[in-house]
Amino acid sequence: MFGTTLNMLAETAGDAAPAGDPGFLDRLGAAQLPNREQYLNDMAEFGAGTGAIWAVLLVLLGLLYLLSGWRSYKILVVLNGIALGCLVGYLLGNMTDKANLPLLAGIAGAVLFGILSYALLRGAIGVMGALTGAVIGHALWAYVAEFTGKAGLADYTWVGALLGTITLGLLGFLILQGIVMIFTSVQGSMMIVSGVLALTLNSDYGFPGKLMGPLNERIHLLPLLMGVPALLGFSLQYIASVKKAAKKKRAAG
Repeated sequence: MFGTTLNMLAETAGDAAPAGDPGFLDRLGAAQLPNREQYLNDMAEFGAGTGAIWAVLLVLLGLLYLLSGWRSYKILVVLNGIALGCLVGYLLGNMTDKANLPLLAGIAGAVLFGILSYALLRGAIGVMGALTGAVIGHALWAYVAEFTGKAGLADYTWVGALLGTITLGLLGFLILQGIVMIFTSVQGSMMIVSGVLALTLNSDYGFPGKLMGPLNERIHLLPLLMGVPALLGFSLQYIASVKKAAKKKRAAG
């Protein structure tokens, strides 16, 4: 399953990328996040053919992260560890010429990171908070650079990513519940939006002509699509946790 998915992603990203533009997995391997145009192109290609099945699965998993992040955080942290280990193993295995090594390395990485995530749960939450901070910091920096028209700022998106990494990474060791709610809400929102875009932007099932233009031209649209569900998910998780704590307090009193 892991190997098939990653192979499909690699082929998809390679086909979607313009000449000279690295594919989705190549960018991740180089610790680079895609810009808006690259992201939309990747999603449009990902949703084509059998990718639509994975897009639907992405939406369903995203709903789980968004709505039940804190309630199911132990399972979700281990799932994240498995996915991250699979990706790291695949990228390392893909550096060689052996055909089956990426698959085997991906499986080995998934097992190893899954075990480590379970055994070192608090540390894993810190890492996932840091990764979420990197994504948020990178996205906010790029948005501000584009909104203000200062193209030079876009060359320093790594600064925003670094600040986000440090901030949420450290907070992950201090306020466990808050960081879990943040990273599961953000991740869930990204998964849902990515899955929906993959289904609606591809040429097989969707209507890319009506959506690709506005999403590329209106710089506020994609951040809103990502941000609003994330805020909603965080709010719902927080309200549910407060109600649960109050119910326990009444039962104990």
